[in-house]
Amino acid sequence: MQLHRGCANPRALFDAIAAGDVSAKALQGLHLATSATVAANYGEYLVTFTMSGEPRCAQVQRINKSNGNYNPKVGNELEVVLGSGVAIDSFLNQLQGATVRIPDGRVVEVDIETGETLGVVSH
Repeated sequence: MQLHRGCANPRALFDAIAAGDVSAKALQGLHLATSATVAANYGEYLVTFTMSGEPRCAQVQRINKSNGNYNPKVGNELEVVLGSGVAIDSFLNQLQGATVRIPDGRVVEVDIETGETLGVVSH
């Protein structure tokens, strides 16, 4: 399965993943979209995580809610929210790999053990 995150700069996120730091601010309450198209609306970098399964204890909910939290660009898609240490730990344990689409359109593979870029996988 794949989960996606749009952001302005993924460095803090990859540093926290590489450190395996469940308490890292970058991982607390992390919102991940099930759709890359939706996630791309939230930042110029699109991070795609390849997972061995769904993170346990994560909240799964609609992005647009009846309480007024509404973004017309994303429709009624789902998001996965890592709202607890258990959910973050499960995410880290199920994480198999990651790629990042950078602003110029290239997609690079990221080593989840170190947070370093491994190379360009597509243009």
